[in-house]
Amino acid sequence: MFSSTNESITVPIELLDGQHVLELEIYGKRSANTKVDSAGNIIQDQLIELVDMFIDDVKLPEYFKYAGVYKFNNQTYPQALVWGCNGIWSWEFFTPIITWAIDKKTENAEKYNPPIISNFDVLNDKLKRFAVIEELLNELPD
Repeated sequence: MFSSTNESITVPIELLDGQHVLELEIYGKRSANTKVDSAGNIIQDQLIELVDMFIDDVKLPEYFKYAGVYKFNNQTYPQALVWGCNGIWSWEFFTPIITWAIDKKTENAEKYNPPIISNFDVLNDKLKRFAVIEELLNELPD
């Protein structure tokens, strides 16, 4: 239950490596939480807005919060940052989360500013070179 205008939610995440879904459930809102005028227009409402997301006290770029999906009353709203009805906001992510966040940031940057050689291809090339070096080292006599 929120008691002031601005609140923070801290979610400690200690998970095995892999894909996960964070779900925030909004519940307990009643019609008394929404005030309407005589014409039925909403004049005051109780809303929740996702303003920022942080990992280990580091603010994530804006596009991370738009990756969530808000669902209520059998309706789905991708990229919704303001939630006014009882429902669930879901956000998919991978752990280790810092590595995933860096990969997603790189992927997003390359999507809008395509490089000559993608970061993925550069990393694969380096991994192949390391494998060759490892093979050569393994062939050295003891």
